[in-house]
Amino acid sequence: MTFGVFSIVPMDFIILFSMWVVFSIVALQGGRGEVLSMMFGAFVATSLFEYSQKAYVLGDFITPFLAQPRNAAVVLLVLAVAGYLITRQLMLPYGSDLMGSPTQSAVIGFLTTVILLAIWVIYPHTSDLWRFGSIFQTAFAPIYTFWWIAGALGLMIIFG
Repeated sequence: MTFGVFSIVPMDFIILFSMWVVFSIVALQGGRGEVLSMMFGAFVATSLFEYSQKAYVLGDFITPFLAQPRNAAVVLLVLAVAGYLITRQLMLPYGSDLMGSPTQSAVIGFLTTVILLAIWVIYPHTSDLWRFGSIFQTAFAPIYTFWWIAGALGLMIIFG
């Protein structure tokens, strides 16, 4: 069963557009601090995930569990939620009272989507769950990831 225009749009674009809309609505409703906490929570999660496997006692315990891609994705998701909660508490005074304009919220939502897409494409455990198409694999290849993230953060400073 086809749905007209949605049958010709790749699923990658639908997923990314949905993420952009959600992040924009969150930024419009809860302030930019909410979306920035989500973004920094993802950075905290990837760092903690990498270092948890090398930790003195925890590494021996968690490494066999993380051999399954779904288990690794669940652990990464739990760490992302924990990272979000921690960074939200740290950033509570920032951006909570400043509800952005619709344009500013759309820009912040788009930039957060770009950053999370860059993390998603280069991180092997997340790409096991959903592999974006060759356009995104090429554009967000590891050699360009730094520039995508640095550019998005720089634009957040300008528009945030």
